[in-house]
Amino acid sequence: MSTWSYPARYGAVTAVLEVPMWAVDAVGDARTHPSGLRAVGAAARDLTARTEELSTLLARVPAQARAEHGPLLRTAEFNLSVAPRVAAEWLELWCSGPLSASRATTAGLVAARLPLRVASILLRLLADARGPAAEAARERARTVVADSLDRLRHRFGARWVPVQEQLAHQTRAILTAADCLLQPV
Repeated sequence: MSTWSYPARYGAVTAVLEVPMWAVDAVGDARTHPSGLRAVGAAARDLTARTEELSTLLARVPAQARAEHGPLLRTAEFNLSVAPRVAAEWLELWCSGPLSASRATTAGLVAARLPLRVASILLRLLADARGPAAEAARERARTVVADSLDRLRHRFGARWVPVQEQLAHQTRAILTAADCLLQPV
């Protein structure tokens, strides 16, 4: 039994809160995106293409690195296995009508962040690999990292959230969660 579900045995709950280190203003924009269907379609295509590219690079990870860095390898494999389903779900469930700027932006952010995460993991997994094929794979992974960071910064306007603001946000979220949980039903 997971430590997250264990408290339920005693009538308690577990709240998992993630502190945002980066922020994108458009995530909070509820207005209709002027071309939301096109934006989500582009994000789905980008995510699918990057997944295929990174899956090819993952195949170049040497056996020793696979054994030595099992958790990293499984994380990369998991993200690459989930990505096509996420892209398909966007197209199936999100593209039936007008979309908010928030939702279209979220799809674009995921399409940039997930490949960034996998490409960064690949750089670690390929660090000790030798030969021209390994160097080409590392170079391609570096390009995906640079491309993803560029998208996050320039296309989406991602900005660093100062630590004091992160702490204040988490404190407000914890107090709000506690208030919600402690209210009589």
